Amino acid sequence: MITLRLVTENKNSTKTGTSVTQVDSQGSNLSLTTTNSWNIRSIALIGLTSIFSAVLLAVFVSVILALLFSKLTGSMGQ
Repeated sequence: MITLRLVTENKNSTKTGTSVTQVDSQGSNLSLTTTNSWNIRSIALIGLTSIFSAVLLAVFVSVILALLFSKLTGSMGQ
């Protein structure tokens, strides 16, 4: 309430004349194009990240299985 009072007092004390500005509130195609472009880019990055994660997981699992197999069969380094 104090802020509202200060703003209205300041506005009334500095008012010298009335100025009317018409604002056009229509959306632009630029924002839609940018949003669509960001969506496609995000989907592509998520896809690449999931493929990279799957490859790393597959390598990790194969190394663990190879070490386990060699340990169980006793064929490590022979």
